Amino acid sequence: QKPKAGTKVAPKSAVAIVVGIKAGGATTPAASTAPTTHSRTAAEAIKNVTRDRHFKNVGATEAKLLRIAEEQDIHSEAKLRKTVEDAEDAEVRDRFKLRNLDSARTLKEIVLRVITHR
Repeated sequence: QKPKAGTKVAPKSAVAIVVGIKAGGATTPAASTAPTTHSRTAAEAIKNVTRDRHFKNVGATEAKLLRIAEEQDIHSEAKLRKTVEDAEDAEVRDRFKLRNLDSARTLKEIVLRVITHR
């Protein structure tokens, strides 16, 4: 393993793990675990969500959504999408501290539209 087990690295850093040995003793790293360049952070996705023309109907600010995402360990675009896609409207309202179900529905629609059509 590189870096060695127990070494602290930055989030989303690449880690190579050897799972076998080639004939002759040379090692081959497993498939790359480096983050893909096309995946975005939740912060990047939220910034795009707040640019949507319907975002004003959510009744939240970019800063509020960024803070809540950070508090709830929503660090990737994929996790943000899963969070709103799998949740009932009331859960999205409560999780993102929105004023009502309409705000939650609007946020869900925008997040899914922005992430799906980027």
